[in-house]
Amino acid sequence: NIFEMNDNDSDDESFSFYVIGRNPKLMRAELKNIEDGEFFVHLGDIFSAKNQDCDGKAYDTAADLLRKAHLPVLVIPGDEDWIDCRNVKPKEALSLWRNSFVDIEKNWKGNSNLPGLVQRSEDYPENFAFVFRGTLFIGIGNVGDDDDEDESKMREKKTKTFIKRPIKTFESDPSLRSVIVISHAYDFN
Repeated sequence: NIFEMNDNDSDDESFSFYVIGRNPKLMRAELKNIEDGEFFVHLGDIFSAKNQDCDGKAYDTAADLLRKAHLPVLVIPGDEDWIDCRNVKPKEALSLWRNSFVDIEKNWKGNSNLPGLVQRSEDYPENFAFVFRGTLFIGIGNVGDDDDEDESKMREKKTKTFIKRPIKTFESDPSLRSVIVISHAYDFN
């Protein structure tokens, strides 16, 4: 899907971005259709953990495909990317995912100012935030339950803190016109 941000009072702040979420076979077709825009966010489930092992090669293959896009890419993990992996424990799968996708936007450092704007959570680097042309984007990779109740509670607490921090930082900034929170699956209760 393509989303266009448009301020009716000012044409110079208008921009578009994409949000996609598919496995690599379907991504190939979608990537060919992305023609303009400033960046895109992949919402996770880069492959089906039920049909493919979660290993470094699977993550790297998907990351290599995304690096071929002409727009900067940010990726959020879906449940299939780490929670539902059957061949490795969730923490190991998340570590493999992070090795392939955290900071992937830096691949476009010379072509876009977006990589320099992205800030990541120290505790959960799959979470990111940045302000782009008056819009605060917050990406949340907090999905599912990894069978470690204490870790899940800690992740939830720190994710809520991460969401609140940039909102608090920019809430009085008159140039901020909107906030968009992007997630594969997140319970905001």
